[in-house]
Amino acid sequence: MGCCTSSDGEKVDTYQCVDDMQENARATSIGRLAFIHDTQQLYIRVEDGWKIIQLGAILSLPPTPMPTEKTEKKNKSNGANNKPDNTTKVKKAKTKEKKVSKLEIKETKVAGVDKMFKEAVAPFNGAVELKEQIDKTIETFKVSTGHKKDDSIKVIILDLKRRYPDLSIEIQDGCKFVLDFGSYVKEEDGDKDDDDDGDDVERELIKVEIEEDNVVKAFSAIGDLGEKMMDLLKKAKESAQIFEQSKEITAMVKDSGLNGFQLAKALKNAASNISEFRKVPSVIDALMKTVSNLVEDVKDTIKELKGEIEVEIEVEDE
Repeated sequence: MGCCTSSDGEKVDTYQCVDDMQENARATSIGRLAFIHDTQQLYIRVEDGWKIIQLGAILSLPPTPMPTEKTEKKNKSNGANNKPDNTTKVKKAKTKEKKVSKLEIKETKVAGVDKMFKEAVAPFNGAVELKEQIDKTIETFKVSTGHKKDDSIKVIILDLKRRYPDLSIEIQDGCKFVLDFGSYVKEEDGDKDDDDDGDDVERELIKVEIEEDNVVKAFSAIGDLGEKMMDLLKKAKESAQIFEQSKEITAMVKDSGLNGFQLAKALKNAASNISEFRKVPSVIDALMKTVSNLVEDVKDTIKELKGEIEVEIEVEDE
């Protein structure tokens, strides 16, 4: 917590987020002011808690070339800041994704057992491959729009919306992402008026580059791959229950006709495979949440474009 002194000598407590303010609420005297950095809102301590102090219009800073996770704010129409804020604020934590890799199943040299393991691992390993494809496609989407790999989908879409007022985004059939830049007519050299500031031409040139880089296709592919991965993960979750058949698998190995060193190795490999599958369900849940969070982020971005909500992103400290 930090403090700054106002012109009349009163102090204003400054907090990073509302939760920080709430932690110090009971220790804060009634009538004291508090400013929240994340939401840029001013509160006053009252008897029952806090009240928001509605502020006037913003005197904007000069435009920055690129938005960031911490500074991204929703652009409002002229005079909108003179009205009470009726949007619903949604706080989302940015969490690190768990790194996953394919399962390496060891051979037991027992045909029936190896077939069971191979069929059980196929959907999980397929989902891992799709996760890698999604990551690469998202990176392509970000690079193609001139953004950093750390920028969120929300930041990119809102930035594109500023460049292309006609831009629209929607989700169809669960996980099908549709991005439309609207229509722009490219101006030829010499057609530009002397008084024209060149913004429309610049937007159109960027639009052409975006089309060449297949941004629309890349954004659509993110949703398509996510949907395919969810289908595979549902199958993987079922097949991962193979560890519940450990007694049956052990009996199949023992009855396979192997003996001595071969039998011992087969039993060891079978036990190792079963142990690996015990860890799979939790990894699958994490991967499913990754896709569902992606869909929710896009949905929240759509709502924010419509002015229904304002999403606050919490960025983890390095």
